[in-house]
Amino acid sequence: MAIGDGYSLNWKSALGVAKETTWGTFQTATAFMEFNSESMDRKLEEKILQSVNSQREALKRILTTETVDGSIEADLNVGSDAIVNLLKQAMGGTCSSAQIGATGAYNHTLRVGDMESNNATSTASSMKGLTLQVRKGDYVYSFQGCRVDSFTIKAESGAPVMVTFSMVGKTATQTSALSTTVTYTDALPLIFHGVTVVKAASIGAITTTATQETYQSFELTVNNNIMKDIRQLGSRLVSHLPQGGLNVALKFAQRVDTTTAYNVWTSETSTAFGIYLDSNYSVGSAGGSTYSMFIGIPNAKLNYSIPKVGGRDGILTHELNYTCLRENTTTSYAVQMIINNATTSYE
Repeated sequence: MAIGDGYSLNWKSALGVAKETTWGTFQTATAFMEFNSESMDRKLEEKILQSVNSQREALKRILTTETVDGSIEADLNVGSDAIVNLLKQAMGGTCSSAQIGATGAYNHTLRVGDMESNNATSTASSMKGLTLQVRKGDYVYSFQGCRVDSFTIKAESGAPVMVTFSMVGKTATQTSALSTTVTYTDALPLIFHGVTVVKAASIGAITTTATQETYQSFELTVNNNIMKDIRQLGSRLVSHLPQGGLNVALKFAQRVDTTTAYNVWTSETSTAFGIYLDSNYSVGSAGGSTYSMFIGIPNAKLNYSIPKVGGRDGILTHELNYTCLRENTTTSYAVQMIINNATTSYE
C-alpha cells in the first residue's frame, strides 16, 4: 500500500494527563478526559542559511529552537481527574481536599500559586508540570513539561459548560502505544441550566441566597502569561517556563433593563461574584451531593460601554467586562475554585 492510501480515524483518539513532580520528566498518563478538539504540536524552527555560494539557490538549512504548544477544548467535567489536574496546574497553587458528609463526595479548593511550591502537605510532592499523552488516531505522542498558559471557562444557554486550555511545553516524542487502558468518568459535564451567578459587596456575603442576576452567558479567562522563550546555549529546548503576572477577566452577556451597570462603572464600585456550576449528576449512590464547581471572585471592577442600538428589531443587550483584582483584606486572591467530586485528593 502506498503511503497516504490508508487512513486513521479521529474517534480512536485519546488524551491522558499525568502529574510531573520534576518539570519536563515524562510520566505515564493514568487519567483520561473526553475532549472536543486538541492541537498539541511540536515545532522545530527552520533557518535557511543566506551564505553567498555562487548560486541563486540556498544550499543549506539548519533546525534551531523547539517549541511545544497547542490547545485543548472540552466539556467541563469535574468528574474527570485529567481536567481537574489541568485546572490545578493552571491555578498553580495548593489544592486542599475534604470529605463532604458520608456520601463519598469530596471538595477540592484550587488556589493561585507559582507553579513550583504547591504541595498541600509535607508528605505530598509539588506539581511542577504535566505530561500529556495524546493518541491522535492510531499514533501516540507524549508532550512533557506542559503548563497551562491560559484557560477559559464559558457557559451559554443550551450547551454544556466549556473549558479551553492554551498549553505550552518543553518537548515531545512519538511512541508506539498508550501503556495504560483508557477509561472515562461516568459523571456528566457541568451544564448551562446548572449555572447560578450571585453577587455581593464582599465574598464573605456570597451565598446561594445572595442577590442573583440573569445573564445569557458568562466567560472567565485566567491568563498566566508564561514566559515561553527562556533558552540557553547547548539545547534546542526551553530551559524554564516561568509564569508571569496573573490576569483574570470575567465577561457576561445580559439584557439591559436598568442603568445599574452604568452606575457601578462610574462609581468604580467593587463587586464580589460567586458562580455556581452544577452537573445535576449525583456523586456516589448515597446522593445528597453532585459533581459541581464554585468560582469565587472577590474584587471585580467593571469596564463598561454604553449599549448600542443595532436596528429596529431585537432586544437591547450589553456586554459586562470585569477586571478581577486581588483582594487583600480577607481573601488574598483574585480567583479561587472549589470542585466537588468523588476523588479523595489531588496531592
